[in-house]
Amino acid sequence: MNQLDGQRLREKVIESIHEKKEKTLVGIKEVLAKNHPEKTNVLLFDTELDGEFLAVVAYSAESVSHPHPHPTHVISVDLTQYIDFDELPLDEEEDEDTELEDELIEFGRNYFVKWFAKCFEEAGGKNYPLPCMIRDADRDRYYHLQENRWLDNESFNLKAAF
Repeated sequence: MNQLDGQRLREKVIESIHEKKEKTLVGIKEVLAKNHPEKTNVLLFDTELDGEFLAVVAYSAESVSHPHPHPTHVISVDLTQYIDFDELPLDEEEDEDTELEDELIEFGRNYFVKWFAKCFEEAGGKNYPLPCMIRDADRDRYYHLQENRWLDNESFNLKAAF
């Protein structure tokens, strides 16, 4: 697999994500317009990865460690939907297709957060009165959507802050 082929495959992952823009904007706007419970102090957009499928659900939360029940589904994306791994010239003995798929999914997860933050801003979230976070559940990392930055869990105690 050469560098050009890798770039084309990453572009297909990006295409899979971008194709969901309108649905993502609608989902974000729905969450922002929702009547949240009285003790809501933060909106938590939680990412969940299942194979190549990335889903986002949104919780009203008293704190990031105490979300209210009944999340709202925002979007689901098949990160590798435009890639046919069976047609790629890979050495099956080395299990390159699994490694490549894992690399592309990792690329997609990282790309998705920044892309979601842009959609959040476009949906009117930048001036939302409560802090809004997207959480990478597998890594327990938080991205502050209004500030467009990852929060360092060690220097920023989220449970105490929200």
